[in-house]
Amino acid sequence: MLIILKSTDKNYFFESYHWLILSKSQENVLDVLNNIKLNINSDLHLVVPNGRENFTIFDIYNPASQHGGKLIPHLDKSLKEYLVDDKNRQVNSMHRFQNACVNRCKELFNFSLHIQRTNSWGYVQADGYFDGLVGLLERRVVDFGSSPLIYKLDRIPVLSVDNNQDGVDSSWSFVFLFALGTFCQQGGTCYPKLFSSRILSLFVFLFCLLIYQFYSASIVSYLLMDPPRTIHNLKDLVESALRVGIEDILIDRNYFV
Repeated sequence: MLIILKSTDKNYFFESYHWLILSKSQENVLDVLNNIKLNINSDLHLVVPNGRENFTIFDIYNPASQHGGKLIPHLDKSLKEYLVDDKNRQVNSMHRFQNACVNRCKELFNFSLHIQRTNSWGYVQADGYFDGLVGLLERRVVDFGSSPLIYKLDRIPVLSVDNNQDGVDSSWSFVFLFALGTFCQQGGTCYPKLFSSRILSLFVFLFCLLIYQFYSASIVSYLLMDPPRTIHNLKDLVESALRVGIEDILIDRNYFV
């Protein structure tokens, strides 16, 4: 504890230094940490034994101890209450936003939720399987995840809506959507694998490019053209389709006379 108290004046508690504190009691360490300068970018963990072979690791941080922030070693409320609480919304903002969207769907479609926490988002382990949220989704233990999840290359085959990992689709509906998307200048999630399909796709793209090129050129050329001049004298004006309206006042009568 003396090392921590001496280090607080030298500003060692930020992202460049990683602190791991081993203690038999949580309360004794927290009493000391309340008196040191901690910011939100500090990396400080407290390890407390929980039995003979188990340990509990607390991620200790402070929004800003010099600006009235308080030490937060753990949640003082349930997970459900924390997700709907508006206090300190800048912390875990994406998780709370995702939870709000899920709650709206729950009210709309009238289903219940049983929320639980995971140890991680999901990473490949030594046995080749995922842990955390991705592992629960892969094993069908949960129906969906209410936490934002980054799509990585190793997660896509596990989280995909189908088993088409090669991205190949040869159905007629896909051909129609592909052609329509090409005309609308939109891409597709699948790609042709055969050489004949790639050649056909290349010509479709080229054809759409020419169409847009000629269409744009025709619009520009029409806008740059001079308007036709068919009226050169009074006779042409009378014989034209222009209609004339005159207010019936004395000045106009005298003018025409």
